[in-house]
Amino acid sequence: MAITTQQQSNIIALTVGMFNAAPGAQYLTEFANIFENNGQSYQALADALASTNQYQSQFNGIVTSDGRIDKVLSNLGIQSGTDAYTTAKAHFEARIAEGATETELVVESLEYLLGDDTATEFADVKAQLENKVEVATFYSVEQQQSADNLADLQAVVSSVTADDATVEAAKNDISNSTGETFTLTDSTDV
Repeated sequence: MAITTQQQSNIIALTVGMFNAAPGAQYLTEFANIFENNGQSYQALADALASTNQYQSQFNGIVTSDGRIDKVLSNLGIQSGTDAYTTAKAHFEARIAEGATETELVVESLEYLLGDDTATEFADVKAQLENKVEVATFYSVEQQQSADNLADLQAVVSSVTADDATVEAAKNDISNSTGETFTLTDSTDV
């Protein structure tokens, strides 16, 4: 059975929100399978992804609740020193006090940021997230590219901001890349 285009987009958004990365074609397929095998639950997928070494490695050396919140907010594109950060951090702290898990907060945040009623203070965050999802979709679906490590998948969206021009630049970089590196040297054939 296959997922819908909207579900695919939501899985890519979840990957961007949790890892600040494109999933790549290979992992997108794996994530879609996890999603389907768990009753098409984004929460179940988020929980599964949060248990991976790749997700947990983002928090190496971050041992406080505040530090983890800051990292999660950063992955979502919410930067310290902004009104969006102040509001989001207060919301996260309140929800954690109510017993919400980290992954519940990520899923809720993505639903909010990709929804129609996003507050003005989150306009740039929403635009950046939508732009990163567009580039991640181009990389993972349209170009069917993959990578084996988180750093390479993060690099796919690392230059994308709320500015639409960064989307076109990132897509051009992806289009001009084959995913392979060759080294040319001068030598004499014997």
